[in-house]
Amino acid sequence: MSAIDFEQFQEKYGKDKLLHPENSNRLIEWMNGNNVPPITVMICPTDRCQHMCPRCVGGRIGVENLQNMQGIVEQLANYSTKSLVVSGGGEPLLNRQTPEMIEFARKMGLDVGLITNGGVRLSDDKMIKVVKNTNWIRISMDASTPEEYTHSHGMDEINFSRMIDNVRNMATLRDKCGLTSCDIGAGYLTDSVTKNGMVRATAMCKENGLSYIQFRPFFYDDTETDTEFADCLKYADDSFRVLRSEYRYNKNTLSSGDRGYKKCLSPNFETTISATGNVYICCHTIGLENYNIGNINKTPFKDIWENEKRKEVTNSVTFENCPPICKWHVTNNVLYSIKDLNIGPDQVQTISNSRHGEIYSTVKIL
Repeated sequence: MSAIDFEQFQEKYGKDKLLHPENSNRLIEWMNGNNVPPITVMICPTDRCQHMCPRCVGGRIGVENLQNMQGIVEQLANYSTKSLVVSGGGEPLLNRQTPEMIEFARKMGLDVGLITNGGVRLSDDKMIKVVKNTNWIRISMDASTPEEYTHSHGMDEINFSRMIDNVRNMATLRDKCGLTSCDIGAGYLTDSVTKNGMVRATAMCKENGLSYIQFRPFFYDDTETDTEFADCLKYADDSFRVLRSEYRYNKNTLSSGDRGYKKCLSPNFETTISATGNVYICCHTIGLENYNIGNINKTPFKDIWENEKRKEVTNSVTFENCPPICKWHVTNNVLYSIKDLNIGPDQVQTISNSRHGEIYSTVKIL
């Protein structure tokens, strides 16, 4: 590897979370051919959802109970997992035991993120418990008007107003209780309809006390949003961030299907546990039996993770069942570049050392 290659790699990917001192030792172990515990695990407390999103790819079956969730969290923490993303599946807060599970995960030393549609109104005590024990919360807003909400979530004006009220209450409780360590923001999916509400949604989020809004396109949608995003950026300041997943708006990748890598390597560091207890290599493969690597209700997580089946399933991914650009796209580019450029453990350690003292944020731009 030339010095130029290394400099280019460091410039492009040097700030990636995998190269942060919190994770670099695990990355180096993997580069040396060793099995490493996952950095992040997504857990789905339930497959039920009260929303009717027209483009939903999930189902509405089954509920995972607290005892199972607490046992799962304990296994993950004891296996050196660093963080937990509580998501779906369905709407995680429909399982009324989710706040207690989040609290337990925090007590076990895990960083916790929550992705919710914001439609479930918890008691203030329960909501404070959630905010107190999460590093970040992202509400799937995806609309600025009731009409847009019907388009994106299949729900009416009453439900849109409920979501906005819940979001406002969440931010108010955070500030009232001084829980500033929880980063609360909104996700906003764009297409030809919702692009018209991007600026309105940005203003609403800022007015209601959120910390950020993050834009992503619906899968397979290439609607141009540059002008709208530029207008949204005018609302950004030290207390409010306006973000978008740039790689998801890459039309060249969308049209050509060229990801820049031939294998999905991310499942070596992250995985998903569904509401039924089945463990899948990622959230996009929930329900696809050929990507099921075991069931945590029957087999300890450590045994599932270290079994040869996981490696075989990971190596079998051909992208046939994958969206065009998924949330692991950047991670895969980092890992593939390490292989293609023959980046060695020493170079990874050099980058990691240069970041000592840098605060490690668990907020993930998906």
